[in-house]
Amino acid sequence: MTTARPLLSLPIVILSLATISFATKPSKAEDYPIRPIKMIVPYPPGGGNDVIARILVQRLSEAGVQSYVENFPGAGGTIGAGVAAKAPADCEIASKYDPS
Repeated sequence: MTTARPLLSLPIVILSLATISFATKPSKAEDYPIRPIKMIVPYPPGGGNDVIARILVQRLSEAGVQSYVENFPGAGGTIGAGVAAKAPADCEIASKYDPS
């Protein structure tokens, strides 16, 4: 007689899970990104890294993503790397850095 009890509770568990899964509606994700993406280049404008960053930004813009380049030259890229490291963690910052 003890084996009948687990079999009776199984349909109740399945029915409960089905009710919960149908009662919740899927949520729509927000469009990403909300703000423009900032590409930080720790080298002066006109260099190879700057050109690559500007090509990437142009391709992102063609895909409908707002983005722009900011150059922070000096100290062998350390200043720009520091700016990128101290940026808020909102996933809307990208950094182009080539350690030598």
